[in-house]
Amino acid sequence: MFASLFPSGRSGIFQLYSLADVLIYLMLLANDLGLDVKEIMKNKIEKNKNKYPVEKAFGVKYMIYRYIEGDRNG
Repeated sequence: MFASLFPSGRSGIFQLYSLADVLIYLMLLANDLGLDVKEIMKNKIEKNKNKYPVEKAFGVKYMIYRYIEGDRNG
């Protein structure tokens, strides 16, 4: 899905390291705030699953635009 964002070779390695830096920072921030990242992610995935059901969203690249009129509360 995101493979095209990370080219192979030297520039791809730097992009991966930048992504790792962001992940490390976010994990440290969550830890300092006493947040359970795994639980937050599970809750968000469940929310997305309910908001964008597979039978309506599968294969639609820009599904969000179909829901803008009906639900603005995210």
